[in-house]
Amino acid sequence: MIQPPNLGGQWSEAAGRERLSDKNIEANGMTKYVKAGDGVYEKHAGSGPDVISADDL
Repeated sequence: MIQPPNLGGQWSEAAGRERLSDKNIEANGMTKYVKAGDGVYEKHAGSGPDVISADDL
């Protein structure tokens, strides 16, 4: 059976936005990319290449 992960504790939309903020993601050593076009992703937080493109693969 496939089911979503179980997140302990209380959840609210405000808490979710705060946990997924660019500042918090970077502070926890993660990198966030946002889709900028067809097969192109731009870095919004963290370390790594500024742009990831399907053409680079």
